[in-house]
Amino acid sequence: THEPHAAICRIIDNAAAEAAAAEAEKQARRKAVDTKELELSWSIAGHDLQHKLRRLREFLEKGLNVEIIMAKKKGGRKATVEEAERVVAQVREAVASVDGAKESRKMDGDVGGLARLFFEGPSEKKRKKKKQEQEQARAQAEAEAQCQEGEQPAATA
Repeated sequence: THEPHAAICRIIDNAAAEAAAAEAEKQARRKAVDTKELELSWSIAGHDLQHKLRRLREFLEKGLNVEIIMAKKKGGRKATVEEAERVVAQVREAVASVDGAKESRKMDGDVGGLARLFFEGPSEKKRKKKKQEQEQARAQAEAEAQCQEGEQPAATA
């Protein structure tokens, strides 16, 4: 008296399914590589901080996103609130020194405890534009130098 329902199935093109899965994996890998993490302690020594900030600038100049994790180190000395605020200020100054870099989200956590800062480097378009402007400025300077020497300036494109 009870009739069975028709089977429900989906016909899949294996090649298309594999290609979609590979593309999704590639996107996930690219996203993971685009974000770099730096770990700092609140009581970090000055030279160590300068080294970390140099790495931060390099990552941002490449256009990467950077997540900075600041925490107390186990067994390390406890930093004062002033020291901790100074570290945050120096990190933000380093980011400000990179053209086009910005804080992408508000700081998570609190100063002196566990905190995360999120920054993003300039987009590909901005980096290309900056490089083009630098090349134009260099060509302009060369042309002016040639004019001062009494030579005819080379035609610029």
